[in-house]
Amino acid sequence: MSVKILDVGSLNVDQIAYCPRLPLPGETILGEKYETGLGGKGANQAAQAALLSSPGEVVLFGAVGNDKNGIWYLEELAKTGVDCSKIKTKESSTGVAPITVSMENGENSIVVVPGANMLFTEEDLDEKSFEGIKIVVCQNEIPVCTTRKALELGKLFGAQTIYSPAPCPKREDFETFCEKIDFLIANETEALQLSANFNKFSASQTDLDEHSRASKWQKISAILSESRRFYTNFFINFIAQFDRFLFSKNTYLTRFLTLA
Repeated sequence: MSVKILDVGSLNVDQIAYCPRLPLPGETILGEKYETGLGGKGANQAAQAALLSSPGEVVLFGAVGNDKNGIWYLEELAKTGVDCSKIKTKESSTGVAPITVSMENGENSIVVVPGANMLFTEEDLDEKSFEGIKIVVCQNEIPVCTTRKALELGKLFGAQTIYSPAPCPKREDFETFCEKIDFLIANETEALQLSANFNKFSASQTDLDEHSRASKWQKISAILSESRRFYTNFFINFIAQFDRFLFSKNTYLTRFLTLA
């Protein structure tokens, strides 16, 4: 089976502690449960796409560290059906994300220590691997120069490119590669942060509609808002409903790219 989806992004080990409530500054409390899981936006989206695709259709480019976390991560990710052959091992720690979750109300606090993710450079991208790819997916948890190069290679070899601006990049960085993006999938906050014309505290539906029409991002695909509105321009021929209580943006993006 030939590779159809090439994902370039992060790999983190999620270290999740469930507590009755979030601790106050300087406070120590006892937790109820602890879990370790596969994290990182790149790996999460690749794994979900692999579950919706045939074996061998999804390949992930990224990096882990030369530690036990890296070994464990590659073993577990391979079980999802993702092609892990392009994941590099760096002289660093694997990225981790310690997460504290309140069992009272679901609120959480997260600290991401990127580790090897920030050592994954544009030199680690195998140009030949982009040949014949249908879709290239990028996020923003690796160096900007690597993301830019991946999008450029995607367009060079005729792939459709999908970009999720999370965490939101600096606008000056985004403008260096936005023309290489076919489909931008952002939530409402990210859309506001990317636009110098918006005041995030007063932006309205009219602002978003006007921006969708006027933007030089000629193929902006979706802005997913907490009010469940779906903004789109005429390049997209379908409408989707987004419920933030049922779906994450990663899940939406994954389903979108498997249909693209």
